[in-house]
Amino acid sequence: MKKALTSGCSELPDLGSATRRVTELFDRALQGKQDLQNKIRHYATKPDPSVRDLLTLCYYRNELSFVNPPLPSGDLPAGIQLWRYWIYHPEELRRHQSLREDILSYLIAPEDFKAREDRTKAKMLELLVRDSVTLLAFYPIVKELGNSRGRPVSRRPMAVKALQMKLSTNRKWREITSIICDCGKDIHTDCVQAVRQSVIGLKRLLRKCGTEVPGPASTLNRR
Repeated sequence: MKKALTSGCSELPDLGSATRRVTELFDRALQGKQDLQNKIRHYATKPDPSVRDLLTLCYYRNELSFVNPPLPSGDLPAGIQLWRYWIYHPEELRRHQSLREDILSYLIAPEDFKAREDRTKAKMLELLVRDSVTLLAFYPIVKELGNSRGRPVSRRPMAVKALQMKLSTNRKWREITSIICDCGKDIHTDCVQAVRQSVIGLKRLLRKCGTEVPGPASTLNRR
């Protein structure tokens, strides 16, 4: 399996007894392409999408990019080609996973985000005990899928609420913060800037995904 860890290698690693399992799992991922395209079409054509809708659209587009890379033509099964593509493009895989985790950190509550990471690691350990050969075949990929970057996610779901409220009501940031902030304080002087910075990060992520926030930028940045 050492050849599988080397980027740029053109020779297909020998999967041995794990070949059928790898083919089945990646074929299953490819079969979900149409479903992802339908979800993308649904969110992309919404007449008045919410901020959460825009993030969800970014998430599904990123998921589609995982199952739809530029695969070369050849005689190998499509599932094997997809597996091999990501084995040989570790930097691209890391960028894909980093964007995926960024998007999810705004969509999922911090406690649920941590629980999700723990479940992923537990499944990897279970697979290691039950089927170590298959885990070795998938290791360069599942290593990235289970690798948290330690992002500060506590205020990110709050940023989604804050930006949505700004777009919907055009209230001042101080008023928005007093409504959504859960710090427990009566005065939110320090929290206002923190919320605004979180919203700036959210808008930056949306632009990175090719999605512009609706509404005039001046409305979002003033007061």
